[in-house]
Amino acid sequence: MQQSLIKLFNIEESKSYAIIGNSKNAGKTTVLNKLIKDISDEKKRSAVSSIGWDGEIVDRVYKTEKPAIIIPKKSFVATCKELLPINSSLFKIHEDTGIETILGSIYIVEALHDMKVEVVGPRDLRSTKNLIDNLKKYADYIILDGALNRSTSASSMVTDGFIFSIVYSGKESLTEFEKNIRLFYEKFSKFEIASREKFKLEYKIDLDEMLNRNLVTYGSENNVTFLDFQNPIHNEEKLLSIENKIDWIYLPGAITDIMIEKLSNFFVDITIIIDDWTKNFLSLRAINILKNRNCKIYYLFNSKLIGITVSTWSGSKYIKSLPSEVISIVKSIFQNYPVVDLFYN
Repeated sequence: MQQSLIKLFNIEESKSYAIIGNSKNAGKTTVLNKLIKDISDEKKRSAVSSIGWDGEIVDRVYKTEKPAIIIPKKSFVATCKELLPINSSLFKIHEDTGIETILGSIYIVEALHDMKVEVVGPRDLRSTKNLIDNLKKYADYIILDGALNRSTSASSMVTDGFIFSIVYSGKESLTEFEKNIRLFYEKFSKFEIASREKFKLEYKIDLDEMLNRNLVTYGSENNVTFLDFQNPIHNEEKLLSIENKIDWIYLPGAITDIMIEKLSNFFVDITIIIDDWTKNFLSLRAINILKNRNCKIYYLFNSKLIGITVSTWSGSKYIKSLPSEVISIVKSIFQNYPVVDLFYN
């Protein structure tokens, strides 16, 4: 990629951005390295962290080679001491954040020279948000690298925007590929946002109170009930035993196909409220089932997609010449967003 991603994706200073992918080997690390190099070229400072464990040379899940994360001179990284280079002259530790991981505490580190590094970040959203706020003291841009099956970093509760890296592996047909990408687009963009005004006027509830309690909550005819659990799957009998008509229900966790299947008699003529699209794990079939049962899904928070990268993975390496059909499919779906070939010239 030759063009600056800062300009191409309209990336703003003092903001935080996540990079997520549709699957493993989607090119997130390649995008990350390009982005932090662009920031360095602009004489600005970036700070990098992760959800999960990133930057290893060999992927711990698939045992395939991965590009290393390269932190430019005068840029920052948040990771554990154990993963920093052996040569301590390459970096300066600024702060122990006190955020614990499986490898110990996360430190905020400045690169004194360009250096390769592995990155371990927080596992929970609250710690991730606290870390991002802390990193803003040091850097102009905050970049959060995602991990396998983790889109939560793209939530507006955590970051200000996200880049979506799409890979076509060739193991699926182009029809199936298009179906999966359209499902992502529908989850991200096709559901309404339930505003604070809507909660106050229509649902008669304080949104902040509901979020702070973090419990399954339902309402009907101006009455609001907080239940004593977070996961409906393990408490289906309590929900199914409710006799009064329910207009809406708030689920503090994710909504899944299993939930719809187990509580099939409950999800009829009801509005389902979840935090945002990253909590929507429904298949297209489950979404259509809810639509046929006159169920609506509302999100509490919106997320800002700033751009898409596309690549092709052969199973062992990236194919530099992207099939025209793949890029055409993605551009036809994301018509209002910048879409680029990960290895375009």
